[in-house]
Amino acid sequence: MPFKNSTVTNTYLIILTVLVPFVFMTVTEILRTAYMKLKHSKLSMHNKYRIIIKKNRIIELNEQFGNLIINYSAYLFGLLCTLIITLIGKKTIGRLRPNFLDVCKPNGNPYKLLCDTQNTGNTYLIPGEHFKCLNLDLSGIIESRKSFPSGHSSSIFYSMIFLIFYVHKFWNKRNLGFIPQFFQFVCFATAWFVALSRVTDNKHHPTDVLAGTVLGIIIACFTFYYLNLFYRKYNFRTKYDLPNANLEMKKMDMGESGDFRASNGIKLI
Repeated sequence: MPFKNSTVTNTYLIILTVLVPFVFMTVTEILRTAYMKLKHSKLSMHNKYRIIIKKNRIIELNEQFGNLIINYSAYLFGLLCTLIITLIGKKTIGRLRPNFLDVCKPNGNPYKLLCDTQNTGNTYLIPGEHFKCLNLDLSGIIESRKSFPSGHSSSIFYSMIFLIFYVHKFWNKRNLGFIPQFFQFVCFATAWFVALSRVTDNKHHPTDVLAGTVLGIIIACFTFYYLNLFYRKYNFRTKYDLPNANLEMKKMDMGESGDFRASNGIKLI
């Protein structure tokens, strides 16, 4: 297949998988705070994460900023895991991209010259051993041997599936109608388009895209599962709906043990 420029370049991919989630989570936390203040107007919204580094050294973070750090740290950790596993696959398998011949520019078509299995005994061909690439761009040749799995597909599906779960958890309990479902659809459609573009741009085989998609979805599920466990155990909002919550929060004081506590007495780590 002929070489084509990527419809979704690496720059666009970084924007979709790093910048967009950061802005999305930041705006969500701002709107969540405004909603909680409106719903619980008499309740203090000055909860703090207290990180005890040493006995006399304590770092305090307000609830909103702390939540944002936790969400984005979990997201970035999962994204890093996705990229590492994807690179391991690319380096280990070394599958040729559909556009390999156009990038390699071999001396003659090796499929026609060397793929006569009955006469040559070759069941597959190794660049540099069975034929020589005439293209002087060595980096382009190396890149064209990293087809499996699709890095664009694994990254974008991890990012968008994580945001779909994020919307389901933090948006669906607000009276927003079909707005959460619309954003979830946009996330999935974006991931679907990016994955398909890798096939139409002759960058990957369909099985490469499928493997990347499955990889991204699995890691997104595991990452958000453990993030959700954290919030179920240590969430400030569990205090908001208790009777006389404001009075209780004034009475509570931070415990003396533990490395990471909230000022209202909720142990966070």
